[in-house]
Amino acid sequence: MQHIRKELIGRELVVIPVGLEVVNHYQHTYKCTHCSENDVSGMIVKESTPKGPIQKSIISASLITEILYLKYVQKVPAYRQEAHWKNYEFDLTRNIICNCISLYANNI
Repeated sequence: MQHIRKELIGRELVVIPVGLEVVNHYQHTYKCTHCSENDVSGMIVKESTPKGPIQKSIISASLITEILYLKYVQKVPAYRQEAHWKNYEFDLTRNIICNCISLYANNI
């Protein structure tokens, strides 16, 4: 198989104790060189993609963990967490914070 394309299919934020880092996920596409050389309809295959806790979202498992840690261990309410994330230059609204908590609560 010959690699023919790399496509950005998603991003997620990963919490690192001293800050945030954006991790890009790419999806590689391959085609069968044998089929292409023999004028046969070429087989194109895309590799599988990583599954995040919230599909098609920038929210990662480590970010949800940090939100829950701040909420239940450190007793930081959503409006103060919102200010906390703004210090990292990341606009994480109260609504998103509460949705993360709610989604986690519904999945356990």
